[in-house]
Amino acid sequence: MTRRYFEDITDGERLICQNVIVTREDIITFAKKFDPQPFHTDEDAARESIFGGLIASSLHILSACTRAVVEAQGDVAILSGVGMDEAKMFNPVRPEIPFMLKPGGPISNNHRVNRIMASLRFDARLRIRKETR
Repeated sequence: MTRRYFEDITDGERLICQNVIVTREDIITFAKKFDPQPFHTDEDAARESIFGGLIASSLHILSACTRAVVEAQGDVAILSGVGMDEAKMFNPVRPEIPFMLKPGGPISNNHRVNRIMASLRFDARLRIRKETR
């Protein structure tokens, strides 16, 4: 695949992101380092919490979604992700339950462009497969 630049991205292009699965170990390791709340780090405490079991940190999930987007973009010359407008998480992500970042609309490349920065915009929804308990 050839490296693509801002000018190569067509308005209306869509991203196809792969499913993501975080393991129990992934959740605990990330949380111990970056978000050490008991429902992320301790299975017994998590069972007693409002969540009724171990859940991933929203920061962990945002990181995993970032990776899914970067992989879906392919070889695009990106210097940095400079921000996001909004992130809402309504459902917890549990170990081994697949989730997917589902772009809700096409990429728009008709935003700010100057010598220093070009910005792309797209909307996405996090879809979590229903648990089977």
